[in-house]
Amino acid sequence: MAALAPAAWCVAQPNEAAVRYLDVAHATLTQPVDPSSAKAGETKFVEVQVADVVNPANAGLTFEVHFEATGAPRVLLGTFSLFPANNPGTFLVATQGKVDRTGTLMVTMLVTDPVPPGAALRVGIGRLGLSTGLPRN
Repeated sequence: MAALAPAAWCVAQPNEAAVRYLDVAHATLTQPVDPSSAKAGETKFVEVQVADVVNPANAGLTFEVHFEATGAPRVLLGTFSLFPANNPGTFLVATQGKVDRTGTLMVTMLVTDPVPPGAALRVGIGRLGLSTGLPRN
């Protein structure tokens, strides 16, 4: 598995509706989060909406979801993969009760297969935030 170093970070603004892109040069997306703004106990998942995928080589992609509370070490919440490798979708990762204070959510894209030189590879993340796991209206 080839991990991409987060040479640059793509920082999302709270409640931002625009799609933000991850690529080889920008492999990590961050999102500030304040779970106290949600009803206690209702947000048990991190929701990651993969809105767009440009991956003509169908390189394997895995995404790690971390939480870093202010002043605390980063914690891995879980991972997910696209299948097929160019298929967008919405993914839920359990918070495990660890997203309990103000901090930052992070999604990091790992490329698990070789990508031919010059091949396009980018993934658009639409929503990154806390979720109840229930369908949103």
